[in-house]
Amino acid sequence: MNLKRLTTLAIMACCLHQAEAQTSFSNGVNSIEFSGLLSGIYKQRFLDESNPNNHVGNVLSNPLNKKKNVFSLSTARFNIQGTRGTQWSYRMQLDFAQLGYTSGSGEFPALLDAWMAYKPIPSLKLTLGYQKLPYSANCNASLETQPYWQRAEITRGGIFSRRDMGLTIKKSFFGERINLYGGAYSGMGEYIMTTTTGGDNDQNGKPEYVARIDFSTSKLSYNDIYDVHNTQMPLLNIGLNARYVERTKSYNGMADYDLKIVNGKKRTIGADAAFAFKGFSAQFEIHQLRIQPKGSDTTRLQGKSTDHFNAGGMLVEVNYYNRKCKSGIYLRYDNFVPNDLIKNNQEQTLSFGYNYFLKGTKSMFKLQYLDRLDKKNTLLLRTNDELRVGWQVVL
Repeated sequence: MNLKRLTTLAIMACCLHQAEAQTSFSNGVNSIEFSGLLSGIYKQRFLDESNPNNHVGNVLSNPLNKKKNVFSLSTARFNIQGTRGTQWSYRMQLDFAQLGYTSGSGEFPALLDAWMAYKPIPSLKLTLGYQKLPYSANCNASLETQPYWQRAEITRGGIFSRRDMGLTIKKSFFGERINLYGGAYSGMGEYIMTTTTGGDNDQNGKPEYVARIDFSTSKLSYNDIYDVHNTQMPLLNIGLNARYVERTKSYNGMADYDLKIVNGKKRTIGADAAFAFKGFSAQFEIHQLRIQPKGSDTTRLQGKSTDHFNAGGMLVEVNYYNRKCKSGIYLRYDNFVPNDLIKNNQEQTLSFGYNYFLKGTKSMFKLQYLDRLDKKNTLLLRTNDELRVGWQVVL
């Protein structure tokens, strides 16, 4: 090993320090950081005996299915990220709690990030690799900053993908108060990194296109769910986004609603808004999907004289953070309609919870109760109330 490398390693060793949420090495030009996230959770479902969907085999004489009342390792993430000079950056992040699963989960995939980025100028960024898509503010908020254990149904990643392999271009203006995003991706979402696709695209070879624009009165992070900064001037952020993809094959049975990859054309548009002021904050999102199915997927048209059906949903959330009590409370309403051609299949959930911040979000207690507002509707997938409680530690 030459003298230059020895000197570099010595400088890096001297610069090693343990931050609150990361361990970093730096030689003054390049840097690398290591961090992790551990969280354990207990889930308890409250089953309605009058709903046959809650019974094993949907037979009333069978006992209630309580197998999902369980302690589980929610996340065990390891993250590596760094910079090369002022223009290059990269990130790789794995969740060991999800290894061995090949379902292509949008909310909890095994591989979360594997990308590199280049900034030719400070306001322009190109990101290539497996990454979060520039669609939906809530989808882009990191799990460790979320006050709840489960996102709203529309943004969990089962309706449209949250991550994919591709290229994103971001252009910012006025100190990142206005941001423009555009990108092209495989269109297979999280499935591109599983044995489901083997890394192959749809046989038409076409990408999925995604675009977004957001405006903010100040630089706003998607992670600012709670107003932990006790903002003294009202902060408002508004985002608009859209995506389009064409597939020739569907992947039914891989997700609850079989909407993630559909044989045909799928257009998705959405809008989101966020507000923060003196400990109070609020978020709103709405998304609408227009799906033109082909082949066997035309059964989704319910035999009606139309070439498409719509799906979509929304969420609205209000939060309050009290710095002295190290506590936060929230209330969220969300709904989702899988197919507007089917009557009475709107799923509605009211979530509320409490958070205790022992050391900010780096050591945080989370409690979430999900109140299903349509418990008696046997057409729906989500009819059981549920309690989720646990602790997370950022390493």
